[in-house]
Amino acid sequence: FGANNFIANVIWQKKHSPQGDATYFSIMHDYLCIFAKKSKVNKNDPYGFSLAKLERTDIQNNRYQNPDNDPRGSWTSDNYTCNKNSDERPNLYYPIINPNTHEEIWPSKTSVWRYSQKRHDENVINNLVVWGGNGKGRPRFKRFIDKVSGVVPSTWWTREFAGDNQEARKELRRIFSEDEADFTTPKPTRLIERVLQIATNKDSIILDFFAGSGTTAHAVQKLNAEDGGNRRFILVSSTEATDGEPDKNLCREVCAERVRRVMQGYSNKKGEAVAGLGGGFAYLRSHRHPVETVFNSIRHEAIWTALCLIHTETLSPYLADALIQHLDLANSALLYLPKLNEAVLVALNTVMADAPTAMVYTWQPGLLRQHFEDGRLSFLPIPQFLVNRFGNGGQR
Repeated sequence: FGANNFIANVIWQKKHSPQGDATYFSIMHDYLCIFAKKSKVNKNDPYGFSLAKLERTDIQNNRYQNPDNDPRGSWTSDNYTCNKNSDERPNLYYPIINPNTHEEIWPSKTSVWRYSQKRHDENVINNLVVWGGNGKGRPRFKRFIDKVSGVVPSTWWTREFAGDNQEARKELRRIFSEDEADFTTPKPTRLIERVLQIATNKDSIILDFFAGSGTTAHAVQKLNAEDGGNRRFILVSSTEATDGEPDKNLCREVCAERVRRVMQGYSNKKGEAVAGLGGGFAYLRSHRHPVETVFNSIRHEAIWTALCLIHTETLSPYLADALIQHLDLANSALLYLPKLNEAVLVALNTVMADAPTAMVYTWQPGLLRQHFEDGRLSFLPIPQFLVNRFGNGGQR
């Protein structure tokens, strides 16, 4: 993103108890480094994006009272000054008369009034200025609870606010036994939820390029269940296999399995049923292929996977021995014909015996139309971007 797009550095309290065997210092916190996608745009929208405010807590709302029975409701007193000096804002440096003591009160030259003389006079008329419990204090602004929105997030996130590592481990052990998932550094779901509450809307797509134990997907589904959102996620991870543990695969056995259990439901270590949060996902693996093989042979399995993802979130495995690749959709069927011969034509007739309609992807749609006059069939060419990526125009 670049240093120019740096926004803030959040300090997260990741531990509750100090580490007694630490050599020098016990590390109790971690960082969330926040960058914008765009560089500065203008002074009103400096980074080309906005962050949401957090919901107010009961403690914050309880600060609002109504000691004078104001018909407008509960209020709290707010600072009447701002951090500007009198040279910068001379129009905000003027005396205010306390109506109770008739004393002339001036702001500090380094912290002038927040409101102009005209605005102050309006505040007085509208009963928005208070003078402390005994009426002898300095002016403060009367701010009503129905005029305040959420809370601007701070750069200090306590474990009470965003969870800690201990909470994360307990959370993972409720989903897995220790034998199933011995993951040493999970993040608490509440931490990622806070990020999502601030940085996303209900239709956002969230990318986590270091998926780990799958906390991001868990947090996305949990927040969707709470606010009715339709957030989606993309998780990326390696197998985490090592020479010493060649069969180890945290991506498949921990991350993907956690997401599956959270969505579909599971039994915790006490044997209690935990309801699923709903949703679905596709688990895909990437492979390295020499560049020359991309142009020397058609990768039918890659084309079939891409066609499935174009039309639905459900994947059907590529069956190398099958004449037709087949996936049932809600009101139709998705078919892919890697080759075209007499056996394939017979198989297509068999498939269509029970199918209401079908989208048939083929390398020779024109030739197929000559063999079928069935209005239920739509013969479609392989999309050109798939041909360019996975096909060879000379092979059919």
